[in-house]
Amino acid sequence: AVYRMNPDGSQLELFAEGLRNPQAMIFTENGDMFTADNDSDRPDEARLVHVVEGSESGWRIGYQRSPLAPTEFKGPWSAEKLWVPRFDGQAAYILPPICNIEDGPSGVGYYPGTGFDSSFFGQIFGCHFKGAVARSGINTYQVKADGSTYAIADSKPFLTGELPTDLRFGPDGRM
Repeated sequence: AVYRMNPDGSQLELFAEGLRNPQAMIFTENGDMFTADNDSDRPDEARLVHVVEGSESGWRIGYQRSPLAPTEFKGPWSAEKLWVPRFDGQAAYILPPICNIEDGPSGVGYYPGTGFDSSFFGQIFGCHFKGAVARSGINTYQVKADGSTYAIADSKPFLTGELPTDLRFGPDGRM
């Protein structure tokens, strides 16, 4: 879940729920919030999620496995594919992810528009820590408006052959 409160800890409130393991919250210049939410190791995939006040993303710890066969991954999370981007017939109570992303998200950042080429403006950068240099790196995600939420416009590798665990952009645009 995502909570919000005043800096002194007062007025704690639930903002959004149904996330499994979000990796940082990032904000666009318009104040829209996104996160990379990690998978449960099988059979689902990690997700890029638009986090909206009052939204439900579908994850519940008991939803992963069937109560009748706890070693099988046949609970609602898997059986109903709550982790898949919007599709016909999907549960209407969730705000589905924008897209599925690479395994092992470990950090996410929103490019502030200075420091890199202008073509990166508005892109989300995501670290993928897969335990081996050859399988890890940083990808970029370009999102586009899709009704009241977003859809993926483009995704591609930004840095490969490295083992990043997180990323941040400084006020000068340096990563």
